Amino acid sequence: MLKKTLSLLVVLMLGFSVNALAEEQEVQNTQQEKKTIELPQWVKNIKFSAAYIFPYSNRTGTAADKMPNQIPFRTRKARATKLVEIMRKMS
Repeated sequence: MLKKTLSLLVVLMLGFSVNALAEEQEVQNTQQEKKTIELPQWVKNIKFSAAYIFPYSNRTGTAADKMPNQIPFRTRKARATKLVEIMRKMS
């Protein structure tokens, strides 16, 4: 008998500012941090088979580069590193 299996792959770009996307909505920093806290738990709950995880990188001259409220690269990198560690522990 064949066993049914499902493998899920996720691609996560971390650190693109939520605030920059909300033109008419005000997104408080506390809400942004709450989403950061929830993401690791979400990754643990879903139990992805694999993940491509990387920090958002600014590209000079793009619309995204000109958006306000950019998250510092150090923070982006730390978030990505944390999720990579979570994935390693799960595999």
